[in-house]
Amino acid sequence: MENLDSVEKMILNFNFIENLYESIRLINPIEKKVYKIIKGYGKLMKVNDNCYDFWQNNKSCENCISMRAYNHNKIYTKIEYNETNIYIMTAVPLNNYNVILELMQNVSSDYLENDQKFDDIIKLIRKQNLSIVKNALTSLYNDQFIFERLPHDIAISYRENVNVSLFIIKIKDMDNINTIHGYLVGNQVIREVAKVLKGLPRREKDWISSYRGVRFVLVMYGINENQVGRICDYIYERVNSIDFSFNDNPIKVEVGVGYHILKDKLITPEQFIENAKEMLKVENKLERNDSSTQKLTQKYSLTYREKEIALLLLKGKSNTEIADALYIGLSTVKKHVSSLFTKTEVKSRTELVAKLNNESLV
Repeated sequence: MENLDSVEKMILNFNFIENLYESIRLINPIEKKVYKIIKGYGKLMKVNDNCYDFWQNNKSCENCISMRAYNHNKIYTKIEYNETNIYIMTAVPLNNYNVILELMQNVSSDYLENDQKFDDIIKLIRKQNLSIVKNALTSLYNDQFIFERLPHDIAISYRENVNVSLFIIKIKDMDNINTIHGYLVGNQVIREVAKVLKGLPRREKDWISSYRGVRFVLVMYGINENQVGRICDYIYERVNSIDFSFNDNPIKVEVGVGYHILKDKLITPEQFIENAKEMLKVENKLERNDSSTQKLTQKYSLTYREKEIALLLLKGKSNTEIADALYIGLSTVKKHVSSLFTKTEVKSRTELVAKLNNESLV
């Protein structure tokens, strides 16, 4: 990287830094790559390796202080470990170079005094690190984790040309539930929904987090539009099946789901989330649970996306307007419209709208 040699010289000019730390390296916290080894641990540290390879766990750190330092332009410190040793790690932002300076010191001898077992210390360290990125109410990740992990997911999508889908899941009528039954009951509702959603991440890189109280963010890799629709249906069905009551009074729990599929495009985490939120607004407008919507889907065996496009067509939207509303390409809209013509046995948009209207599906 340009000018990194000058950064190294600047660091080494402060001889005491080199003497204080056993490892000094420069990393890109978004790509999770090592750019430069200034002082290292031999085989455990190599240029162009994943920065988390040092910890020997084959995945990026949940409590990533280097990404935190990058986001907040502030120095952060944590205790971390690999298979054999315990380290104090400090992340120093160097924003002019878009890299993070990581300083590590092996402190195993300090933490393993009095024959204390290594495994016991590791459990304490892991518990502390997770407490920083976990939501106490739901036991899922928290808002801080979202904005420390999403930049890496976006980078992977762009670099590897892979679909990364972000779902926004919002519990409906929470204000009403809190007002009528109180916040303790409201919190229990949130916990019950979290339990349902917790099992959704299946692949190693998938994850789910609480988001701003009554929302959740789910990120999944390598799924297509039809799979996204099935996941949305699964979320609706599982949450709607929650049998929740207070003082023998049943409480109806429902969610809204919005999503955005990202591939081969660089956007900010905020844009990624906002795109999913816009989709959530569309879902609300389409009134997913309306019986006519269900009838439309069942009669013509429509996919989730085809159903959305059909309903927008019935509302008089053009292909361009549909593409904008659903955050998909114009060519994708045209492909789904063509599929709708085939399934409903019509030859034009006018015929499609007339046929569906005549059958009282809206």
